[in-house]
Amino acid sequence: MSGTYRLDRKHSLLFDAGRRLFDPVARCWNNADVAISGQPVDAVTAVTWLQRQSGSPIRVPFVAS
Repeated sequence: MSGTYRLDRKHSLLFDAGRRLFDPVARCWNNADVAISGQPVDAVTAVTWLQRQSGSPIRVPFVAS
């Protein structure tokens, strides 16, 4: 993963370099209808925030064997 992101921890918003906003519940990028804010972060920081602090962590799928 590479890219530049902006993370607004105060408002729980993650933006990509294309000025899109990530929706952690729907797991998709949407055009941002809010002002781009937050500090620049790398991909690892962005994913770590999504998994641990966004309120919508991604769980490993259950696979029946």
